[in-house]
Amino acid sequence: MLRFIMYMIATAAIVYTASMAIRFGLRLAFSWDDRISGRIRNRHTGFRWYYRIPTSTGVIPEFFFFLVLGRKNYFRDGWWALRTSFFISLLLFLVAVLDRSAVEKYYSLAYLAENGFTAYLSSGAAFWYLNMVNLLFLGVFILLLVESIRMHHGWSPVRIIIYTVLCVLMVLVTLAVLILIIAVSFLYLAYRIIKFLMSSRRTGKRGNDGRNEKLGKLSKMYGEFMAELYAWESERRSAPKAKPMKRKPRITRKKKNDDTKPAPIDNDIPRFHPD
Repeated sequence: MLRFIMYMIATAAIVYTASMAIRFGLRLAFSWDDRISGRIRNRHTGFRWYYRIPTSTGVIPEFFFFLVLGRKNYFRDGWWALRTSFFISLLLFLVAVLDRSAVEKYYSLAYLAENGFTAYLSSGAAFWYLNMVNLLFLGVFILLLVESIRMHHGWSPVRIIIYTVLCVLMVLVTLAVLILIIAVSFLYLAYRIIKFLMSSRRTGKRGNDGRNEKLGKLSKMYGEFMAELYAWESERRSAPKAKPMKRKPRITRKKKNDDTKPAPIDNDIPRFHPD
């Protein structure tokens, strides 16, 4: 039990550290984008993709992004790669829950050295599923590569490294948070059962008051975020789309070939004077 508690504390510390790294790293990435784009005078602002699950349930992942990224980073476009990495990591967590041994073998260098690359194509449905997940991650990296080259040209490797590290941290935070949610849910369920069997009615009421107060603060924060999110989305939809500036063609005026010679100066003007 003590080992399990230490494991949960270590996982929570990883979540907090990685979340702070994502928050301040994304600020650095945004400032780097603005600086380099202004330096090379490039007006391409990136893909600026925004999407979410189109239901009220889809606000829950957005609230997670809001808590991890912070208000300033969340209500800005440009972190589509982190959002996509989050949803792909959900697929990775699903197969880890269903077949943990297959995931351990798939990402094991010893298994690769022993069986070769052909094992990834002939080791069952779990490996094919993981191949699809890795192809999705590869697609995100390729799109990030294209976006960075179009935005920063020669400075694109720095941007690629920054956003790749941020995407890896987002995957790590997502998996760690899901593990914490499952572990805390089991602990809470066991706590409720034990408390129901052994505690008195009065103590249960006192505990509920403190817990309801914390849940009330969290639900209030969630409600405020939902209202702010809907307002931002409506403003984003109503805003006119920025059209790319077309360069006006330069008008070059041709020099006129003036072949006409200047009129000769007539100095033979008759003058009235004695010879």
